[in-house]
Amino acid sequence: RTAGGMTRSATLAALAAILLGAQLSVLRWHWLLRWHGSPLGYGAVWQISYISWFLGSFLPGAAGADALRGLYLYRACPENRLLALLAIALDLGTGTGDLALALLAQRPALAVSGIDFSPANIAAANARGSAARFACADYLSWQGGRFRLVVADSVLHLIDAPIGQLAAKLAADLLPGGLLVATVPDAALRNHALLLLRRGYRATPPAMDRLMLALAMRLYPGLLRQALADRLPYLRLLPRLFGAAEQAAFAAAGLRLEVLRPWPSPSLAKLRHRLMVWRRG
Repeated sequence: RTAGGMTRSATLAALAAILLGAQLSVLRWHWLLRWHGSPLGYGAVWQISYISWFLGSFLPGAAGADALRGLYLYRACPENRLLALLAIALDLGTGTGDLALALLAQRPALAVSGIDFSPANIAAANARGSAARFACADYLSWQGGRFRLVVADSVLHLIDAPIGQLAAKLAADLLPGGLLVATVPDAALRNHALLLLRRGYRATPPAMDRLMLALAMRLYPGLLRQALADRLPYLRLLPRLFGAAEQAAFAAAGLRLEVLRPWPSPSLAKLRHRLMVWRRG
């Protein structure tokens, strides 16, 4: 028997299981990279994986090994940046993990991390038993590594920080050439009018929330009562709108706007959003 009370055979079986899991992970990566047109052989993928796992154990943050693997893939196949993008992604404001799980469903080899400030949301996300890693933290002070892809669905405008500080944090968390994909409200006249209405609503007593909840249940009978109640606090928020000043702050941080497209709104009461994609230089 070993010092910890385990038999030698049990120890060897556990070690064999760990090594088998590592080999299956390498094999999965090899198949996925080949499907995306990678010229790398199994031996090269094996080397990249094991070197990244070893060096990543000495790096801060939960995603160190994944970042190294993305860097090695980028250097090995500079003509195909998608291979590096497959390595690591962050769902900022993940909630209960819906978007993170959707990313994994589309790209099973993605190493996905999710962050949210709500302990209840993160507990629910972890309970779903996925391969994604979730953290409950304030994004501005979170040190979770650097990413090839950051997605933020209707989140950036709610982060309470100077726009320059937010832009600098996002740029610092992206690897060179990495993408920030976000839906944010623009500075349209309609959005300014909605913010004016929200200022008036903020002056009403809390009892107004019960009236609004009853109205929302009539307008949206297909939604659960709790789901509607969870959205009421947002009516009292005054989020930032992404106009020229915000775009200038992102550009100053090294984030270049590459895509600007309309985004559907589920409600007339919700601010009009745009899909924006920035690339870190």
